[in-house]
Amino acid sequence: MSKIYQKILATFLFISLLIISLNFLVNNVYTHRIAESLIKNNFSEYSELDINFKSIDLSVVPLELKVYGLKVSSTEEISDPIAKLAVLQLQMSWLDIFLGHKTISKVVAHDLETRYSAKDAQAYKFLKQSKPQTNPSETGFEWPLKHTPVKELVLLNSRFFGYMKSPETQKLVYTDLNGVD
Repeated sequence: MSKIYQKILATFLFISLLIISLNFLVNNVYTHRIAESLIKNNFSEYSELDINFKSIDLSVVPLELKVYGLKVSSTEEISDPIAKLAVLQLQMSWLDIFLGHKTISKVVAHDLETRYSAKDAQAYKFLKQSKPQTNPSETGFEWPLKHTPVKELVLLNSRFFGYMKSPETQKLVYTDLNGVD
């Protein structure tokens, strides 16, 4: 019976060391630079928005991307960014990937601050009008995705600010929502 326990313990230690070494291989300066350039290039190629962030953190188990100091702004000249986040955390499930599901398991936004103004509404064009880069019949899906399903969205200490025109009076109305969790 003790040999079975030794085999189980050896297998557990091997899998643990494999996971730790995979996380070390993925979470380093070189992969961070590659991931940063991929994110920024894809974001600017398919949207009219500019994205800036301070740093990122990658993990294999759990499959996760954390973006620190994220600012999203329009490529047009607007004074304030559209959104600022302290940390944006995206998690995917390995099971969903193996089953072929195109979903993000969890999105966590820490200290999200959004601003929207009716006077700047014309400048907020989010997606570029372009044809898909890939043929869905060849790959199973088209890129860029029209939508990506998110199973869980968590907002921690979020703030929403905005100016909108009132439908009745056509006057600007200030909206403010603080501390959304």
